[in-house]
Amino acid sequence: MTIEEVTGISPHLYMDMKLRTRSYVRLRQISAYIIRRFTGLSFKEVGMLQGHRDHSTIIHSCKKAEDWVNGAGGWEYERKIIEKIVERHGEKCKDSI
Repeated sequence: MTIEEVTGISPHLYMDMKLRTRSYVRLRQISAYIIRRFTGLSFKEVGMLQGHRDHSTIIHSCKKAEDWVNGAGGWEYERKIIEKIVERHGEKCKDSI
């Protein structure tokens, strides 16, 4: 998985578990944004991939990540993760749609 390549954190630690640790929540938000951006899956489908999370959680996650991408202050780490993922794998993701 791309996020693991960038952060070194295994997805099973933050995707399926219900942990609400800030760092894991941020990684789930980033992964929801990346999945939606490059696959076109519905919010419900992304939620199922992320351990049966509700579609409203995915909507919120995508909005947060979009804010980070658009320069919301104080979120440099999250923005850099997203930028690295898009830079490294964006075209591959677009080609697989």
